[in-house]
Amino acid sequence: MTLFQPIQERSELWRASHQFAKAVASDLNVTLEIVSIDDDTRDRFAFKKLTLDTLEGQQGRDFVISLLYGGGEYEQLEIFNRIGIPFITFNSSLGPKLLKRMGQPRQQFKHWIAHVSPDEFDAGAKLVADLINHKKGKTIAFLGGATNSVVNRHRIQGGLKQAKLESVVSIPPIYTDWSEQKSIVAAQTLLKRAPDIDMIWTAAPEIALGVSKVISASNHDAVVGSFDWTQTNFDLIKQDKLQFTYGGHFMDAGWTLIMIFDYLSGVDFENELGNLILSNLEKVNKSNVSQASQRISSSNWSAIDFGQYSKCLNPLRKKYNFQLPID
Repeated sequence: MTLFQPIQERSELWRASHQFAKAVASDLNVTLEIVSIDDDTRDRFAFKKLTLDTLEGQQGRDFVISLLYGGGEYEQLEIFNRIGIPFITFNSSLGPKLLKRMGQPRQQFKHWIAHVSPDEFDAGAKLVADLINHKKGKTIAFLGGATNSVVNRHRIQGGLKQAKLESVVSIPPIYTDWSEQKSIVAAQTLLKRAPDIDMIWTAAPEIALGVSKVISASNHDAVVGSFDWTQTNFDLIKQDKLQFTYGGHFMDAGWTLIMIFDYLSGVDFENELGNLILSNLEKVNKSNVSQASQRISSSNWSAIDFGQYSKCLNPLRKKYNFQLPID
């Protein structure tokens, strides 16, 4: 199997995704090739070349897992489908208009077996609601990632909608390149222009880290929320510099491997899960950060037999249960 995902050195999220997928593949005795999407191929044009160079005219691959890049989703599905290897897309957030054009998996693109992604709209809204309930504030700012990121856009859309429902003033979203340094500059500018901000919603750990440094240096009392289960965010929560983070989706590639393993063995997950599968991002705050830390620690995964999650390997299993045990 071949997995396309961003280079693991780029962020804690993708490093955890890489490690978790490898752990699952090992227990399933599956050969997993991870093709890293580095900074030079993080757009739809370069990604097209990467996929063609990797897959065209080469034998031995029975399945592909890949994210999609904003603006090129339809063309990317055409490429994967033309190559003729069954594939599942993951992580990328797909909106209603895009789905209307592409159709559902197994329809227009017969080799497109399923799409697995977090419910970004829902998580974006929940994070706003949590910040409002915690702070009882009146003004919220949104610090997002790259403007061309669909995941980023959908998270912000969900957050803005919730802020409007709760009659909270929203500062127009500010976009970064996902980096800590850019986020520091953005947060400094934000607090100068709008010093009365109560709440700051951030789209990723690196952004939350930059914002927290600016808040600490300026003695501001704004509360901060973010996304992703990473050690950076967990440390910020323990230090009371971050109130909430939604995540757990680093496991999606690994869980998808189990679904594919069963599918190739004649047990089709569509009967239970469908082919457009939304995973829920789970909330971590100070009350459960210690438990969540156990779940992201690769040192604990060696004690787990991921084969137990497969229906094919466990004929008595009636439903999938993609949850890690916590000691």
